[in-house]
Amino acid sequence: MKKKSVLAYLEKSIELADKAKLYDYKNRLENEYFPFVQNYFGERIDLNNVVLEEQAHQYVVRGNKQKALHLIEQLERKGRGTPYTLYYKGKATKDMATLLRAIKSFAKESDLFRITLIEKEINRLIYGEVKR
Repeated sequence: MKKKSVLAYLEKSIELADKAKLYDYKNRLENEYFPFVQNYFGERIDLNNVVLEEQAHQYVVRGNKQKALHLIEQLERKGRGTPYTLYYKGKATKDMATLLRAIKSFAKESDLFRITLIEKEINRLIYGEVKR
C-alpha cells in the first residue's frame, strides 16, 4: 500500500460522504477508518473522537502497550471485543497465539485483507522488520 495514495483516497471519501450527506459514514471514515490507516503506517495521531479500538492501536504504535492493553480489556469487559481487538492485543503483547486467533476471527468474516496484515505482523515477529 502506498501511504499517500491511501490517505488521499480516504480524504476524498470523507469529502464525498459529506457532500452526499452520509454523515454517519463520514464519521466512521474520520474516526475509525482513517485512524486505522494512519496507525498502520505508524503515524502518531490525535486521539480526539477516535474510536477506542483505534486508540488502542495508536498506543501500540506509540509503544505504550500497557495503555493499549488497558483499553482492549475495557472493550472486552463490555462485550465489545472484536477481531481488531485481538489483532491489537497480539501486536501489543507480541503473542503469536493471539495473532493466530485474530486471523481465525477475520477468516470467519472473510476479511482476507486484514488477514494479510496479521501475516505481515507474524513475519515481523519471526524475521524482523518487513516492508509494508
